[in-house]
Amino acid sequence: MEKVPATERDVVRDLAKQVRDLAHSPAMQSLRERWRRHNAGEPTEPLVFLENGILADQFLPSPRCRHPLALDMERRLSEILYMDREVGDDRIVPTVYPVPYWPDAGLFAVQAGRRTAEDRLGLHFGYQVEHPVHDLAADWPRLRPAVRRPVARDLEGARRQAAEADDLLGGILPAAPEHHSFTWHFGLTGHLVWLMGMEAMFVALMETPDLLRRALSDLVDLLLSALEEHEEGGALTLNNGHHYAGSGSLGCTDQLPAAGHAPGQVRSRDLWGNSNSQETVGVDPSAFRDHFLPHYRRLAERFGLLYWGCCEPVHTIWDYGLKDLPGLRKVSISPWCDERFMGSALRGSGIVYARKPSPNFVGVGAYDGEGLERHLQATMEAARGCALEISFRDILSLHGEPSRARRAVEAVRRAAARHWQP
Repeated sequence: MEKVPATERDVVRDLAKQVRDLAHSPAMQSLRERWRRHNAGEPTEPLVFLENGILADQFLPSPRCRHPLALDMERRLSEILYMDREVGDDRIVPTVYPVPYWPDAGLFAVQAGRRTAEDRLGLHFGYQVEHPVHDLAADWPRLRPAVRRPVARDLEGARRQAAEADDLLGGILPAAPEHHSFTWHFGLTGHLVWLMGMEAMFVALMETPDLLRRALSDLVDLLLSALEEHEEGGALTLNNGHHYAGSGSLGCTDQLPAAGHAPGQVRSRDLWGNSNSQETVGVDPSAFRDHFLPHYRRLAERFGLLYWGCCEPVHTIWDYGLKDLPGLRKVSISPWCDERFMGSALRGSGIVYARKPSPNFVGVGAYDGEGLERHLQATMEAARGCALEISFRDILSLHGEPSRARRAVEAVRRAAARHWQP
């Protein structure tokens, strides 16, 4: 790769200095302590996190760099600064420059196909899945485990990228590889539906439940084999700091890594796990308990702490064994969840009430501040006495008004000031 021009190197280093100073500021140190207390289950003042993701293209300034490495680093550093200064949520600014990498965690040699269509925004969210399993009895035994790339190859590549970033940063921020393969990898029924389709899964639950349980067990075996392979290969990295841990949440905690951890030897029990079962919303709670939950338990047992849930309502299965998952520390309270039920269930439990407000108030049509504040008031009242966090997710457009992001965060602050009682 050609050398980064001096002018672009200076752009990156100037941004890195700003990020470094912010990361080490007293305000950020205080915020880390708030997250540590919160993630220990203490009902402090609610924390708010706005997931930017795709929104970055809607607010970042035009780049000054053109070299591929400098351009990528400029964008990522600018995004950190923008989110802190212009949005003002409670995200933690890292003391390192993260270099994400994705070691191979493939499960089967045959994968589902996907056909996409572009929407009016040029995005490819809609798709049709081409499932490789049509008959569980006939097709499942034919599936063969994937032959994964050696972990060492991916780790070597990540270290090389970190060294390149380090060279460009000139010692201002240390670059550090971050393992990202398992961020969303342990949604067990998501893998199953990807392979066979939701209707086929429901039919199998009724007609061939033994085969369904066998398929789920096979999937867990493959998921755990990938986890063990990455652990033994030294590829795992801690997610107990500024890291995304769960569905729109941060993992800052002093309860990880687990006892016996040695630097450079990260084990699965040193990590947050993230799991969900959105695909079983239509399954009777007792059937979920009997046919699905034992397999999720096998996954949960491997991690130090567990975040459960995404968009599915959890109140229906809470008393059917979900509450007893090993290491459970955070539960997603989606827009479809019975908030008052979950507030009562989580109050005093030490399990975090991780609320997802509806994104419609911010990202659909005109900004509806009054509706959002009523929505948030209901949450503040339902979650009294809980460790509460508010995570804005699935906001796909700011409709040319970047200030909507800050206004949403400020709405949470106002609602907390008026209605929150720890």
